[in-house]
Amino acid sequence: MFKKIIIFLSLLLLLGVGFVQAQPVSLIPIEDSYYKSKFGQYTYPTVYFSHEVHANEYQISCKSCHHIYKNGKNVWTPDEHSKTCAECHNKTKVEAVNAYHMKCWGCHKRIKELYESADTPTSQCNRCHIKEKDLIKEKKRIQVKLEKKDNKLFEIIHNLKVEGFY
Repeated sequence: MFKKIIIFLSLLLLLGVGFVQAQPVSLIPIEDSYYKSKFGQYTYPTVYFSHEVHANEYQISCKSCHHIYKNGKNVWTPDEHSKTCAECHNKTKVEAVNAYHMKCWGCHKRIKELYESADTPTSQCNRCHIKEKDLIKEKKRIQVKLEKKDNKLFEIIHNLKVEGFY
């Protein structure tokens, strides 16, 4: 009887692990109400981003994206409100757009320079600016990418020093 319970619990555990790994990727829209109030509607479709993939799967440090600089040092902590780029970088529309692009695109560009075959968007606007009709397709693309587990990409990301703009 005890052996059957152990086998049953082991099977449940294995099924549970498979279920967790098969969870669909979530993409969140990057909506900046401050930007819209100051500069108007976006020119391109909304950017969709997977925080869980960047933070959990790739284990990218929070301070790689979130920042508050004092005396040249990033002093941001997870306890602080995460401002949008345009809340600080807002003298012009170009400055706000560049703040977003350089934080995301700059990192992706650096990865691509180090690993040419990395599936990292750098020049295809529609890979980040995703039309709603393409969201399911993009989620599936990311899920397949994660299942393949490109070890070289993971190594490059883990060794990449990302601070400030590129």
